[in-house]
Amino acid sequence: MKSSPKKIKDQGLLLSEYAPGTVPQKGFFPERNRIISGLGRGTIVVEAASRSGSLITADFAGDQGRDVFAVPGSIHSPKSAGCHWLIQQGAKLVQNIDDVLSEYPDTVSGTNESINGTESTNASGRATKEESIVLEAIQWEPVSYEEVLCRTSFSSSYLHYILLSLQVKKLIMQLPGPAYVRITP
Repeated sequence: MKSSPKKIKDQGLLLSEYAPGTVPQKGFFPERNRIISGLGRGTIVVEAASRSGSLITADFAGDQGRDVFAVPGSIHSPKSAGCHWLIQQGAKLVQNIDDVLSEYPDTVSGTNESINGTESTNASGRATKEESIVLEAIQWEPVSYEEVLCRTSFSSSYLHYILLSLQVKKLIMQLPGPAYVRITP
């Protein structure tokens, strides 16, 4: 479903420094991201090269008094250099969702066990045979859903089931894309 500016204006929020109908240009993205960073309580940088628009957005967030979070990556990946630099500069390290939610206890539902001090653990204590196969396919570097599907012999629907189970057991984390990464050995 395509949203028109009129529909957004009537049912939501249209916020810009430019007049309606202005053609997007590369130079407008930092200004857009400044607005976006100002609307939230924090900004999470998942991947950023040493020269990245994400770093500009994180800088805006810091200037606006917002929290800045960064997800570390491989020391060998150029796409992680910006996140590592942010952490060195004082961004909050994010290894899992609890690292973010613990910063905002006033917004966390009372049903989130890990925030309330009764952290849930892997229900069975270990991964099933099928989950272990998927864990081998994921490892420590982010990997796309399509790549996990190719590396395993599971159907798409069964793979979704296994991925969800691994997330509940806090063995993997889903990243945008979607992509997945291991978070515990």
